[in-house]
Amino acid sequence: MHPIKVIKEEHVVIKNFLKEIESSIKDKINRQTLLALLRKFESFWSQHEEKEENFFKTISTLDNDFPYHKTIITDHKNLRGHWKVIIGYIKNKSDLELQTALETDGKMFLDKFQEHIAYEEKFLTNNFRKA
Repeated sequence: MHPIKVIKEEHVVIKNFLKEIESSIKDKINRQTLLALLRKFESFWSQHEEKEENFFKTISTLDNDFPYHKTIITDHKNLRGHWKVIIGYIKNKSDLELQTALETDGKMFLDKFQEHIAYEEKFLTNNFRKA
């Protein structure tokens, strides 16, 4: 399958994960269930991110004017930073502190992740219409 189709299909899976995470944030916290969901998401996200970075790295070697590679990599690093904060709260904080962190940092993470996917989708659609 074409790498762009794979990336787009995986974006659908990630969007579903994000909806599930958002839903679990709104509910009363079940730390074990939430942690299991986040670990499953992180596993999928990590392999997806690696595919994307390899794909965009290849494009940047073919097109010296490709500005998206650095932007996308920077976004990935920023999202990972937010992710570490959330995981840290799950592992080390009280339920009340965790709930507060999820309602603020968690919501910010979800919003930024959705913006990031939209940015990538726009780039892929604009530059690879046939894929």
